[in-house]
Amino acid sequence: MRNLVNAIELPVIETAKAQIAKIQNFEHQFSLSEVVAYACNRLPAMYVTTEASWIERENYIRGQMQSEISDVVGRAIRSFWLEDPRRDRTPIPETVLATPAQSLARLQRILNQPSLQWKEVSDIVKQATDDTNIAANTMLQSTNGSYAGLEHSRRSQLNGTMRYLARTRAKANSSATTQTPKSIQDREFDLYMSRTDLSFANTIEFPLISLAYQLVEKLSLGMKKLANPEEVAAFVLNQLPPMYASSDRDFKLLNQKAKLEIGQEILKRLQKGIFVVSQAPAYMTSPILFNRFQIEQNDAITNLKQILRRRDITWNNVPSVVQDELNCPKPVHQPRHYLKQCA
Repeated sequence: MRNLVNAIELPVIETAKAQIAKIQNFEHQFSLSEVVAYACNRLPAMYVTTEASWIERENYIRGQMQSEISDVVGRAIRSFWLEDPRRDRTPIPETVLATPAQSLARLQRILNQPSLQWKEVSDIVKQATDDTNIAANTMLQSTNGSYAGLEHSRRSQLNGTMRYLARTRAKANSSATTQTPKSIQDREFDLYMSRTDLSFANTIEFPLISLAYQLVEKLSLGMKKLANPEEVAAFVLNQLPPMYASSDRDFKLLNQKAKLEIGQEILKRLQKGIFVVSQAPAYMTSPILFNRFQIEQNDAITNLKQILRRRDITWNNVPSVVQDELNCPKPVHQPRHYLKQCA
């Protein structure tokens, strides 16, 4: 899990969603990812790695830059108004953009819990799997061991469980929606989840962060403790022009351009960044951004390994594992026919 993010992205995403929603031309389908990438390439990079630096940037952006963001997003929408047959809209591969937040977003859909957080995952999964297992066992008993009608029962019970969990979650959220403005914790969660279900990225992030880790790894033990690689990367990213892409083709082209055209410049800036960051490492005076979500994620994975009796669960495969468990419940007494069916 990376703990750096461009603080400008979330306000841009929210502004783009609001402006696109106002457009009455339903015949035209705008790509939110395209609009966000276009706008972020025309706004200053504001990468942060700690809660304090993010709050500072967040307050500045919303207080001083909202008008500029609105104008840039408007230009982005107008630029994509006319369809261009040459434009590539093939999404960036999910494997490139894979993050724990993406996995959490998939779990939200699987469990029908739009606001699900990592700290809630294990309890919700346990409730859902328990209910589906009970349904399977009940059907087994009612059919005297025959599994002819189990598939229909399993789906019906699962749907009922999901509806129940959704209603429970809706009640909890009803009071939260009346609280304005959002708390810092809620805003940080929005930031954490901001890229999920979107296909865009600053292509220069990938080679730069990788190189930052390589350079810091070569330092002495004492310097390693002072020079956080992601803080170094954020320092350099804020000095370079953004290179956002929203399609697979543009991502590959810009990634190659980043490596070829500004490779040596990146190396020099990273070396300077290591020196600057090591003099006053921000993480020593403020919590690392997203740190609590990472702790909650680790706890959730540990709990799920016990609940589902699976040692192979990771943040990357947990959505598939949970989906499989819900699709294939385990009654108390499992005949061989059922085990083969679910294998």
